[in-house]
Amino acid sequence: MENLSLHILNYLRIYKELNFSRWGTFYLKNTGAEVDDEFGHILPPSLCIYFESDFFEKDGGFAGYISSVDHLTKNEVLNSLHNISGVWKDKLTREGRVSIENVGVLFVDGEGLTFFGERIHDVIPEFFGLEEINLKKIKTENGRPIASHQSRAFNDFILYFFLLIIPLLGILILAYSVKDTLLKGKYPEGSVIKNSTHRIPEHKHISTGVPENTREGF
Repeated sequence: MENLSLHILNYLRIYKELNFSRWGTFYLKNTGAEVDDEFGHILPPSLCIYFESDFFEKDGGFAGYISSVDHLTKNEVLNSLHNISGVWKDKLTREGRVSIENVGVLFVDGEGLTFFGERIHDVIPEFFGLEEINLKKIKTENGRPIASHQSRAFNDFILYFFLLIIPLLGILILAYSVKDTLLKGKYPEGSVIKNSTHRIPEHKHISTGVPENTREGF
């Protein structure tokens, strides 16, 4: 039967519960938000497909639904569903698991069966506004990872520190050392510098041999 998975999903969307003849019951149930580690998403609350196996399950209207959609008789649909359930049972026995596309995976777990159902990503009124969150987009800024931007800024700081600060400190230390060395060379350690005032000697009077009165007359 073609499009069986699509029929299951559409029927569940309408009636929320599906009785699959000789296989079991599929039903929808609310599920909370989940983190998808593989793709880096936070999935919003939605509906998830659950399953309870019952190989003696009777048809509850699913065969009639398919017959109306595919324009087949109900008996034709029931025979097809019984054949499919028989194939699934055989596959469980041989391989230990059965995968139904877009519905879920049923596998043998010890002595029992475990089913992992798919989430239905339709817009549900109760969860309106709680869209999927992409964690990778949150970690980016203008198309570039924020972590990389911060790392680049830190690297720039380290670069400028070594190119500017370190040489400047070296120059200051060298200047201080040179000044200290010059001072020690001019004034030996332990010497005392004294300030003194030098007296300018008076000029001696030189006699010219000319009387003072005569000089005044010139």
